[in-house]
Amino acid sequence: MGVGMNFEWLQAIEQEMQFDEIRIIGKRAGLEEKPCYIAALLRRGDQLQVCIFKQENMPAYGTRENTMRASLREQAHMMESLNLQALIIDGERLMGKSGTGYYLQNSGPEAAVLLARLMQAGWQMPQDSVFYHMDWDQIMIMVYGLDGTYPKIPDISQARMSVLWMAEYRNYLLEQPFCLVVTDGEEMETKQQVAFEIPAPDGTKQEGVCYINRVELVDVWQEWEEKYADPAYQKQALQYVSAEEFEETKRMLFETLGYECPRGMFYIGISYECTLDVSLDFYSREYLDSPQKICGQRASFLLTHSKPDRETGNHGLKMQAAVIRVPVPYDTKEIQAELFLARRTIPEREETLIEKGGSDGEISNGTAGTDDFK
Repeated sequence: MGVGMNFEWLQAIEQEMQFDEIRIIGKRAGLEEKPCYIAALLRRGDQLQVCIFKQENMPAYGTRENTMRASLREQAHMMESLNLQALIIDGERLMGKSGTGYYLQNSGPEAAVLLARLMQAGWQMPQDSVFYHMDWDQIMIMVYGLDGTYPKIPDISQARMSVLWMAEYRNYLLEQPFCLVVTDGEEMETKQQVAFEIPAPDGTKQEGVCYINRVELVDVWQEWEEKYADPAYQKQALQYVSAEEFEETKRMLFETLGYECPRGMFYIGISYECTLDVSLDFYSREYLDSPQKICGQRASFLLTHSKPDRETGNHGLKMQAAVIRVPVPYDTKEIQAELFLARRTIPEREETLIEKGGSDGEISNGTAGTDDFK
C-alpha cells in the first residue's frame, strides 16, 4: 500500500486538477528527434498554464543492471530534457515558469484526472499523431506555469502560435571500445582516432571522427595543492568564506580526493579534436563494468585539468579536453577505454506550432475570454 494513499489524498488530486477555464490548442511542434504536442491552455484564477505532451521514456527503476555503465546510461537519458522557455501567441511572449511532469503510465491518478479534464473540454488525441499509438511508458505530460495574470484565456482559434525551447544537451550513447595509448604528454607519432556515427538533426546518419592528439597522466594532488597554496586564489576565496570555512573546504576536498585517487596515483587526460561539433566522454572499460556506487562520480568537481592547452589541434579543428577519472599508477602505458558518449548542444530555438488535428473546445466556469493579450 502506498504511503498516504487514501480518499483524502485522491480528493486533493481531484481539486488540484480543477480549472476555471480550458482552451484546446491541439498542435504540434515541428521537432523530428523529440515529438512534442501542445494540448491546451489552462487557467486557475488569474494564472495560466500550458499542457504539453513529450516523448520521454519512463526510467525502469529496479530492473537495470547494477553497474556504473547502467548508471551512466541513465544519467545520459536524464540529462536530456526538452524544456519550455516561452509560449508565443501573436508575437506576445509568455515566459514559462517551473513545470510539473506526469508519466502516463504508473504515475498515479494525476495524469488520468488531467486527461479527463482535457477530454471534458472536447479534446481528443488526433489519430494521425505520433503519440496516438505510442506506448504510455514513453509519454510524459508537462504542465508549465506562464508569467502574467489573466482573468480570461484569450481566443486563440486564429492566433499565430510558436514555442521557444531552452538550450539543451542531446546525448548519443556510443560505447565504442578502443585501446588508449598513454604518450606522457608528447604529441603522438601515430595518431589515434575513433570513428563513430550519430543522428543528424534531420534524422539522417552523421559520421564523425575523434582524433586523439595527446594522452597524459594528470596529478590532481599537485594541481590542488598548488591551487590552495596560491595567494591569489586564497584572497579571492576569502572574499566569500571565512578562514575557518576555507580550511574546512580544503580538508573535505583532500579527504574526498584521497578516497577517489590516492596520492601517487593519476588520472588520464585526453586532448582531442572532432570533425563534428560535439563534446565526447571517455571512460575506462574497467570502471564502466564495475559495480554501481553512489560515490563513483564525486571527484568530478576536483578536476582543474579540463581545458586544452591550445585552441586548434593537428587537423586544424577545435581542441577539446577530457579526463578519465580512474586512478592509475605512474607507469601506465595503455588502458582499455570506451568512447562512451557524444554530446551536442542544441541552442535556444523557436518553433511554429503545426496543425495536427484535434478539436478546439473549452470548459469554463463562465464566459470564455476573447480579449487579446495586453
